[in-house]
Amino acid sequence: MKKLLVVLVVLLTVGLFAVPVTLEPDVSGVSVTGTIALGQSGFDTSFNVDLSDLSIGFGESAAVAGIDLGVDLMAGTVSISHLYAENDNLALDWYNSQAFIGDYSLGWFSYMPTEVWGPLATFNLKNLGLTLATLDSTTVAAKLVVDPITVAAFADFAGYSFGDAGLEVSGEIMDLAFLAGFMTPGQYVLDLAYSATLGPVTLNPYFYIDNAGWYVGSNFEVAPISILTLSGNVEYDGAIAAYVKAVLSHNLGVLTSMWTYPAVVQFHVAPMALEVGPVSLAAEFGSGDYANWYDAYGNLVLDGDMVADPTNVSATVNVTVTPTLGLGVIADPTIALFGGYKVVGNDIAATLNVTTAIYDLVNVAFALDFFDLPAWSLVFSYSVSF
Repeated sequence: MKKLLVVLVVLLTVGLFAVPVTLEPDVSGVSVTGTIALGQSGFDTSFNVDLSDLSIGFGESAAVAGIDLGVDLMAGTVSISHLYAENDNLALDWYNSQAFIGDYSLGWFSYMPTEVWGPLATFNLKNLGLTLATLDSTTVAAKLVVDPITVAAFADFAGYSFGDAGLEVSGEIMDLAFLAGFMTPGQYVLDLAYSATLGPVTLNPYFYIDNAGWYVGSNFEVAPISILTLSGNVEYDGAIAAYVKAVLSHNLGVLTSMWTYPAVVQFHVAPMALEVGPVSLAAEFGSGDYANWYDAYGNLVLDGDMVADPTNVSATVNVTVTPTLGLGVIADPTIALFGGYKVVGNDIAATLNVTTAIYDLVNVAFALDFFDLPAWSLVFSYSVSF
């Protein structure tokens, strides 16, 4: 966070009240990057300002207040997306666009009402654990938290004409997590989940039912020996679904295999990386396409099916070299060589990536694809964030 050097006197308007206060703005969430990229088709110069997380906070002795900004770089517009004010007793929030349910929403409800986004205001009475809210001109809601129970209710209106209403009660008591909900004219939901440990076995049975159907099942995990972990799931909703995953972890590497009912078998082997001086060597082998082995967060995702096609396997090799050059002009580079092979289609890939910095200021990245020549790139960049 970077403190602005000026102190502004602003007029903070909350509802019908206007109070002049002396505020000290704090700005955060700004990232600025300049780039020069060269490749086989030419070069490109770019300047990027990322204000997607930009916020301005105002600190004062009696309260905390501030705004979050919404920035559309393509349209060249800046809008205020969130206004907030808070002290020891109250917390007030106004959102330009927010919802009670759905991804990136306030998350007051898990199953009802329908996801609707619009101007939303909340009024939190901290001492009572009660928050009141309005959404646009259509919904009034309230949430009461009395540990360990949370009660959230809403009512929809058209003008002053009453529409749908709903209630969710959730919490956790003695390792039993529960949520019960009801919404007019007759929708209901019951979601139960329990956690238990029986010796080396961890069980997480669950049950769910609503107007559309039901299912019951359990996750489980057991470590019979220190280097072996077994986990899986069994579920029934009129038909059986199940899988068992085994992870064998040792100083020599990690073997992961999974069986999915009725007959799908997958595996992945990652031997321990070998490091000799500035050189590191890592190899992997497994079922399916190596391009599908990891998700966007770097988590292992098994692929393929050895029962359906035993030849559907892949292998990769990563060699990383970090030589100590001590040149001063450029930082010690990182040189990464990647090779991949898929048996199906006899597909081979090989790439080279080199990263360094000039005078510890300008970042340099070079990339070359040996099997897609003359595809290459050389990027010079600098980035600052606060």
